[in-house]
Amino acid sequence: MDPRRSERIASAMRDELDEILNYELEDPRIGAVVIEEIILSPDGKKALARLTPDGDANAQHEALRAINGASRHVRSLLADRLGLYRTPDVSFEAAVAPESAEKAASLMRRVRRGRPRD
Repeated sequence: MDPRRSERIASAMRDELDEILNYELEDPRIGAVVIEEIILSPDGKKALARLTPDGDANAQHEALRAINGASRHVRSLLADRLGLYRTPDVSFEAAVAPESAEKAASLMRRVRRGRPRD
């Protein structure tokens, strides 16, 4: 697939997924979600959406599970909106693992305080 075309498709998917995940899915487990990037396979049949759900580690795991459970519904909504001949199968994963995000936050607090590592 042409790189410019895959970039345009990824951009359109990002916009539509943002709308769908943040405003249209009515699952209470899904809070605010930031879509970090969309990676399309070279043949355009699969897409990987890396996102960052809002909340603590447990809430993030629950949100990702809920989003992955609704992935077929999300794909059908994308197919209606994008108007592609073949809509890619979308899988979702966390951009940063919640445990490593908490670890990074604690490291940044330690750096701000000027404390060396224990």
